[in-house]
Amino acid sequence: MDDLIKMVAKQAGINEAQAKQAVDTVIAHVKKNLPPQYATLVETLIANPQAAATLLQSLGMMAKK
Repeated sequence: MDDLIKMVAKQAGINEAQAKQAVDTVIAHVKKNLPPQYATLVETLIANPQAAATLLQSLGMMAKK
């Protein structure tokens, strides 16, 4: 998640503490609006960008079928 925070800070022109607060707010909002069984998945995908990339690749392959 540190990479995400750094990216938000750089792109938004804010410091990392502000970026962390923004990222935490967005994550909380997403988790609140998803079915409970997906909350852990959101945390996993944010913490592990490779898992997110793999999931998106798999979804893309499924969509092509």
